[in-house]
Amino acid sequence: MGTFLLLLIIFFVIIPLVRVGWRVWQFQSRVRHVQREMRRAAEAAAGRGRGDADPRSPRRRKKIDPTVGEYVAFEEVVVTDTTATAAPDTVATEPQVEDADWEDVR
Repeated sequence: MGTFLLLLIIFFVIIPLVRVGWRVWQFQSRVRHVQREMRRAAEAAAGRGRGDADPRSPRRRKKIDPTVGEYVAFEEVVVTDTTATAAPDTVATEPQVEDADWEDVR
């Protein structure tokens, strides 16, 4: 009787608990792996990684030659509005346009 009860406990309690524990451990392992890969990708994108670029991939050339085009100097322009504006208490309204006639259905 004691052996039969021990087998029942093993099959219906211990084995399911071990399976659930194994699945939880696998899930946590995958989450840690994904987080580690995301951190590496973020560091590589920011240039703070173990190397600025992957040494196996060749550096890409720019598609447009840097000598093409011309430099344009920009200057800041201050625009002042000198037109008369409406008083702040008045609001210009437009006539309301209706595109459908509504009927109350009862």
